[in-house]
Amino acid sequence: MQGPPPYWRQRTDSAFQPDGRKIALTVWGWSWTSEEDAESIAAERLTTAFANLHAGAERENYYPRLPLREEILREVSSTSGQLLAVVTRNRYGAEVLCTQAVVIADVDLPAQRRSRGRLRRIFGSGAEDPALSPEALALQRIAAYADRSPQRGTHVYRTAAGLRVIITGEQVDPSSPAATDILEQLGTDPVYLRLCAAHGTYRARLTPKPWRLRPPQQAPTVRWPYGSAEARRRADAWLKDYSAGSADYAVCAKIASHGAPATGDQEVVLRLHEDATRVSQSQLPLA
Repeated sequence: MQGPPPYWRQRTDSAFQPDGRKIALTVWGWSWTSEEDAESIAAERLTTAFANLHAGAERENYYPRLPLREEILREVSSTSGQLLAVVTRNRYGAEVLCTQAVVIADVDLPAQRRSRGRLRRIFGSGAEDPALSPEALALQRIAAYADRSPQRGTHVYRTAAGLRVIITGEQVDPSSPAATDILEQLGTDPVYLRLCAAHGTYRARLTPKPWRLRPPQQAPTVRWPYGSAEARRRADAWLKDYSAGSADYAVCAKIASHGAPATGDQEVVLRLHEDATRVSQSQLPLA
């Protein structure tokens, strides 16, 4: 796999719209090799944005799509040196696992009272019962997938707003039709499905969303890469408060594992996920 670009440069200039109004355009360039390449790409993208503007494109369509702009915190490689996973910090400050080594599904559920014990009893209980809650139905859908795919490992976790499923036993390209099929069978959130396909990686949040902490915290007001020492100072101050506030929370609780156990590189990634999300600390609230 290829992680997100580590080099980013920003370019800003002003231009006149077809109706005569002057606006400022800001674009980012990126590179996997150097700051100079990132600067060159930023210049090219600014030229493209101006061309789109003069062609009468809507403002949201001025800019070509870009990769995820996230700071790389950690890379995990196999014994042979192959990149297995990258941990990044996303735009609202949480750490995120990015990987192609395992399939990760994100299943959102309507807000309602949930019981971890009841979920464990329902998992593997048979055909879908329309009288069950959306959560129980989602878990039965996942159980049905596990029954159809015993050669794979199906690892199910509780999150603050739904379920997370990690599939081991086979490596599936996130951009492939096979990945779409698996994620749809598991009831994956459509937005998450599109994100995986667009960026060629599965993603799993490893640390809490800041607004779920008590007291709630706002997302950081500055984004990486930081353009000044003051921005870096503000980011560091935010991270210190966030880390302290996150200490008494977990992100996932283990519900069940079915099928073949994870082995080799997939076991490494699965263990990273479970350690970072504090799966073993079942007494902690989820955030």
